[in-house]
Amino acid sequence: MGRLVNEFTWSFSRDRALRQCPRAYYYRYYGSWDGWHEDAPAAVRRMYALKKLTSLHGWAGQVVEWTLLTALHQARAGGQADLGYLRRLAAGKLKSDWRLSQYNIHAGGPSSFRIQEHHYAQIDARLQPDQLAPAIQEKVRTAVSHFASSGLLERLCRVSGEDWLHCPPPASRQGPPALPDHLTLDGVKIWIAMDLADREAGGIHIRDWKTGRVHSDDQAQLACYALYALNRWPEASLDRIRTTAVYLSLPGPWEPTIPTPAMLAATREAIQTSVRHMRSLLTDPEKNTAEIACFPVTGDARMCRFCNFRALCPEGHKRMMAAPAPEPEEEDPLAEEEVG
Repeated sequence: MGRLVNEFTWSFSRDRALRQCPRAYYYRYYGSWDGWHEDAPAAVRRMYALKKLTSLHGWAGQVVEWTLLTALHQARAGGQADLGYLRRLAAGKLKSDWRLSQYNIHAGGPSSFRIQEHHYAQIDARLQPDQLAPAIQEKVRTAVSHFASSGLLERLCRVSGEDWLHCPPPASRQGPPALPDHLTLDGVKIWIAMDLADREAGGIHIRDWKTGRVHSDDQAQLACYALYALNRWPEASLDRIRTTAVYLSLPGPWEPTIPTPAMLAATREAIQTSVRHMRSLLTDPEKNTAEIACFPVTGDARMCRFCNFRALCPEGHKRMMAAPAPEPEEEDPLAEEEVG
């Protein structure tokens, strides 16, 4: 089988990455391409390995999502689903992932799971998860507690099998990750990574877990999911779609939004504008090729402090070293699950 072609695609995480730092965007989507192949140049393989790093805060979000999906699937099969069980699930996942990262720092391949702070020796890899910074522990505990007390799990367990439109299994650390769904707009593949969708009260309800802060583009992301629903499920109509951002850092209930034609039109226009900007930076938009010189380093030293690619970026490293030291519990502004 031939090598994969680096096709131009779009996602909200890709758009955010470009806005945060064009240079890191280049490393992530162009410089690291093909780095999973053993015969790729060493510099490309290194870029790919750095791309795959997961920060502590990003990892906390992954643990929460895995815990909730595991609990949901087990509860629907008649298993346990109380707060104590959720906490035990999360604690076990923290420990197993931590040990996996410890092992992979020395023995893993470029695609292996590794915690960014382990890679850069910012934390002692000999520590156990219960010795981590309080912010990480609290982020996970708070999220599972809010989920358990919201009543949402019990509500989701009442959804019949035929009414589930999207309910993925918990992500595995083994093998390549499953590709998300996508929507095509103006010939461009738009990645869609919604968490849950089911038929509810004669309509469709789409829910998306959020373990971090509120972002300005969260509602646009949900509107994009509504666009996907209209194209994916024949029974979908805009007046019967509900979307909910489940902000697990806050106690429920979380209020749903009813997407409007104006919201969908604004989201489509924003995506088109972002696509034009991304393509304007390419040396050959038709072939989706890029040169590093067209992607300058961000002026925000805070982004440099949390960047996976700091080892490759002299400008960013210099800026980071000259900036004030971060607060011990400062949250990673880049801690978003990458899609596309």
